[in-house]
Formats: sequence, C-alpha cells, structure tokens
Amino acid sequence: MSTLENSGPADQGLQTLDESQLTVLRRIDEVLRLAGRQCGAKEIGFPSLSSVESLSKIDYFRNFPHLGLAVAALRADKVSALAADAAGTGDSFESDALVAPRYFLPSAACYPIYAHLRDRELVDAERVTTVQRCFRNEERFEGLARLLAFTMREVVVVGAQAQVREFLEERKRWVQRFASGLGLDLAVQVATDPFFEAGGQRARMQQLFPVKEEFVFDGSVAVSSVNFHRNFFGQRWNIRTADGEFAFSGCVAFGLERWLHALTRRWSGDAGAILEMLDGSPVGTAST
Repeated sequence: MSTLENSGPADQGLQTLDESQLTVLRRIDEVLRLAGRQCGAKEIGFPSLSSVESLSKIDYFRNFPHLGLAVAALRADKVSALAADAAGTGDSFESDALVAPRYFLPSAACYPIYAHLRDRELVDAERVTTVQRCFRNEERFEGLARLLAFTMREVVVVGAQAQVREFLEERKRWVQRFASGLGLDLAVQVATDPFFEAGGQRARMQQLFPVKEEFVFDGSVAVSSVNFHRNFFGQRWNIRTADGEFAFSGCVAFGLERWLHALTRRWSGDAGAILEMLDGSPVGTAST
C-alpha cells in the first residue's frame, strides 16, 4: 500500500482526498460502523439537509448560528438574467438573487435521529448509528484537522438516564481501547457542551458537571467526543420511556478526517501499516 500523500492545502476548508486517504478513511468508518452494530445500534441513513423548523426546535439558531450554512434556491425572476450574463456571477451570488432558505446543511450527524423518534414511547433504549457529511462555518480552517466539509460517524442512545450513562461509559472505554490499538495517545478533556452558549452560565456549570468529553490528539485536535444530552431532545421531540418520563440521550461522535489526520501524523503516512492495525481493531463490546 502506498504512503498517504499530502493532498495539498485546504481551500477555505475544502480538502481533496487521494486514493490512499480514501481507503483509510473508509476502513476507519467500517470499523466504527461494525462496532456500533455490535453494541446494538441499528444503522439509519438520513437526508443531507436539515429543515429550519427542526433546527429551531432544538435551539440551534440561539446557540450556534455562527456554524450554520444555509441552502437556498435561485429566485425564479433572477434565473433568466443570470443565464444571460455572459460574464458569469463571479465568486458569489447577491443575497437578493436567492429565495429565503428553508434548509441548512447539517453540522452534526445525530440531529435527525431525535426527530425520527418524535412522539415515541420507548419500551427499551434505542440505539442508532449513522454517518453524514457535515458542514461548519468555522472561524479558521486547518488541513484535515479543521474543515468546512467533513464526515461524521455517530452512535446514539436514547432511553432511561441509567441506560444512557452506562452506554456512554462503555463506549468511552471502547474509544480508548480503539485508539490505543492504533498507537494513538489521546487525552480526555472536558469541553463546552454543544447545546449551551459558550461562556454562558450553563456552559460554566457544565464544567463542574461534565456532559461533554473530547478525545484530543496532539494537544489540540478533538477526534471524538462523548456527549450526554440529559433529557433535552426527549423534551423537544416528546420522546418518552415506558414509565412516561422524557427520555435521556447521548452520543459518541467520530470525525473521520480528524482520525485520518491523527493516524497519518502518528505513522508518518504509512497507509499499509495503518490499514493493518485497523484490520486488527476490536469491534466488540467487552468491558476492560
């Protein structure tokens, strides 16, 4: 297997992967998909767009509108003029050429899962895994470590509080074993909860009662996170447990390009060595 090549500098957060990089990224995802299935998660594929209505329901625009990227069609009365413009449109469209957006590109893979479970009463904990192309309007971009467009695999659990906590603790141990088997030394750090405003009172409180932990490579690149949502999504989407209480939820997220970045750095781009280790990775759920 060839050495992973440098695919060149990212263009505003958009990176091209060569064949070797794609092979490794897909193998990473296959291991994660199998691990999710073996811990009881069914795989579901969701649309690549999120409605403004569904995002508003989970306070997306209150908490992180800065990450959002809207999808908007061209206005019908502007189409003819644009088509007749021999000089082209330059590098962007004026906002008055676009209809009001009804959809956004997803910035996380898990959001549609909770909407999918809306108005449900769960007999037992629901476990779902999904992969999604995600988009975030970050303040800066940095190669594969921080992209505008990237791939996220998530494993989600929705159920009673004890079930969610137990699942997340077991998945946290699995991530640590997985990373160790690949020769990655990841630090576990408490991070700001993604559903709270950065710097707000709730964000400060969660530093005392962590609900989000990140697995960090090389001191700065969070390749995965474990997130405890409490019953936030259960309340917003009316998901209840068998006792009638609002369901709790949590997720484990994997940024595939960031894992690729970490493995490339750790093993000096030796794709063959990385693939060999991935082939021997644990995908079971045995406890440490």
